[in-house]
Amino acid sequence: MPKKPQPEAGNEPTPIPANPNHPSQWKHRRRMAYASLVSIIAVTLILLGPWVSVERVEKLSDLISWFYFSLASIVGAYMGFATWSAKTTR
Repeated sequence: MPKKPQPEAGNEPTPIPANPNHPSQWKHRRRMAYASLVSIIAVTLILLGPWVSVERVEKLSDLISWFYFSLASIVGAYMGFATWSAKTTR
């Protein structure tokens, strides 16, 4: 059986701690929530601008509403779990 290649010195991956309240884990969750919020704002501005016709928006209305719902769910879940975590760790 071939040996598994060993990483070079200094290139070892840093393990994620098992603590769910560790700052690095919340940092990535926060980035995902911010990216979702920025995407919602960007798509809204694009749809309200002169670049997209009304007919195209009407045809894509179902897809756009699912897009908004899914990204708003990510933002809402982050806010809810962050609040819940802050209350339970006190």
